[in-house]
Amino acid sequence: QDMPQMLTGSSSASVIVKRKLLRRLYVEVQQHIPSLTLDDALTIAISAERMSHIVRPGVVVDLLAAEVLRELRSLRPQQICDAVVSFGRLGYDEAGFLRSLSQTFLSKQKDFSPRQLAVTLHSLASSGVRERSICSAVA
Repeated sequence: QDMPQMLTGSSSASVIVKRKLLRRLYVEVQQHIPSLTLDDALTIAISAERMSHIVRPGVVVDLLAAEVLRELRSLRPQQICDAVVSFGRLGYDEAGFLRSLSQTFLSKQKDFSPRQLAVTLHSLASSGVRERSICSAVA
């Protein structure tokens, strides 16, 4: 969790050094994704979104999304919110990933706090997921 702060803070490391470091970190993450918990995967997705201006995470995001999909039914409201925000900002929507998240959101929307509800709806709309069923269900 300190990595994004270190990389975006007033560090003396150049952008090239930051890119090399992030690429090496992504390779490490890629090798360990099968042993990550869902919370670990979401934390890495949030960090990848924050660092996307330095280096594109590529295949790591695909693997993180697969982990989120594997646990889709067990996601808690904050996890759904974090996933929609992070993957939405990364522009990730392979095979309808965000639509799958939106369906999970619909099934659990009653458990969302007002803030989680607003952030998730805004992120879905910003990512192009503008289904009437979502809007009418939360109205």
